[in-house]
Amino acid sequence: ATQVTTVRLRGSRSLTADIEIHPTSDAVLREPIREGTVIVLENIYYDFNKSAIRRGAATDLEALAQLMERYPSMMVELGAHTDSRGPADYNQDLSERRAASAKQFLVQRGIAANRIRTVGYGETQLRNHCADGVNCSEEEHRLNRRTEVRVLSIDERVRLEFSEEE
Repeated sequence: ATQVTTVRLRGSRSLTADIEIHPTSDAVLREPIREGTVIVLENIYYDFNKSAIRRGAATDLEALAQLMERYPSMMVELGAHTDSRGPADYNQDLSERRAASAKQFLVQRGIAANRIRTVGYGETQLRNHCADGVNCSEEEHRLNRRTEVRVLSIDERVRLEFSEEE
């Protein structure tokens, strides 16, 4: 982050700085955050039939951990989803394991476990037409393998910040 001060500036001199700003994470900063807000973590990818968060795919979870650290009253629900391939009961279990994996990621970064509720939705809330028996591309199936964050409660006003990209 860039810091600009006028501590050593004396008299009537002025200071001008051109700073290019970018959201720290698009997923977290698209809209004001309040109770009921749903944040889709687009960049948390799961391999087919796996619950582990892929290496290098946790940028949005890192941003969520930072946000929850800054706002300690924020309580969230992590809702994990699968694609439609495989038996529905298996996909339900897989989504529950994916939600638990995302929760564990946050807990390992210092977020209290009691601030995070997990829900597995299995294949019940597909984002596209890729239901059982429908021929879809891998990319179309991947869109259904996601984790969403719902803000359950927050007792403070959330201040969105932007930082300079490094």
